[in-house]
Amino acid sequence: MLAGIIPRMTELETWQWRELPILQAAVAWFDELGAGTMQFEDVAAATGLALVDVHRGVQRLSLADPSYIFGSETAEARYPLDLIGVQERALVAVGAWPDAESLADRIIRAMGKAAEAEPDQERSSRIRQTATFFATAGRDLLVEVAGSAISKGAGF
Repeated sequence: MLAGIIPRMTELETWQWRELPILQAAVAWFDELGAGTMQFEDVAAATGLALVDVHRGVQRLSLADPSYIFGSETAEARYPLDLIGVQERALVAVGAWPDAESLADRIIRAMGKAAEAEPDQERSSRIRQTATFFATAGRDLLVEVAGSAISKGAGF
């Protein structure tokens, strides 16, 4: 009924001001406490969001597939009534946990810096060639290796 009267925000627009701050607050909360329950009022206090926006954001984060958060639910509610943890996906989204792509990018940048810092020209050239390979033709391989390293480091 309100369509056409009220412009609909894109997911990216709400992500920036609502869902991402909720995730950042939840990741910080559970990183500090390790466990426990984060009430919606706690989320509102940590983010400065109105309670209604916290409810909407948590609903979107919990209904995402896969979900970003863990929460305690009831049969009547389609989304959590409070937060009891965050998924790996939330950690990646806020930059608290690397994903394979970002780890590969960090490795390539580090190799470039190592090549610049290397005083031996021949060795510097080999490092630069390797970095170029991983940045182009070998990128898929590096991303696969990085993903495997992250999974093993996380115990998966």
